[in-house]
Amino acid sequence: MNSVLVIDDDARMLKLIKDYLQDIYDVYPIKSGPQALDFLKDAKPDVILLDYQMPRMDGPSTLKEIRKIEGCEEIPVFFLTGMTEKEVVDECMEYRPRGYLMKPVARVELLRALDKIS
Repeated sequence: MNSVLVIDDDARMLKLIKDYLQDIYDVYPIKSGPQALDFLKDAKPDVILLDYQMPRMDGPSTLKEIRKIEGCEEIPVFFLTGMTEKEVVDECMEYRPRGYLMKPVARVELLRALDKIS
C-alpha cells in the first residue's frame, strides 16, 4: 500500500493526517466530496479516509458516488467521525467501509488501521 486519499472539509484535520502519514505514504488531501470524485477519475489510491460530516456532500453520499467509479468499487474506506451516536455508527457501516475512526484520531490508531490493509 502506497497512497492514501484523505477527504475532510477541516483543513486542520487534513494537515494533521498528512503529517501523520507523509513519511510512509503518498497522501492526497482533498477538501470536499465533489473534489474527491474528480480526483478519482484519474487516480486510484490504495485507501480512502473519509470525513462523515461535510457540507454540500456528506461522507455517506460521497462514498455512494465513489463506489460507482470504475476501479473504486473495492478501495478500502475508513470513515472519520467525531460522532459517537449508535445511529451514526450504524449508518456508517451500511456503506461497507473497512471501518471508522473517531476524531481526533491518534497517529498510532491510524497507522494500526492502515497496517491491517497492507
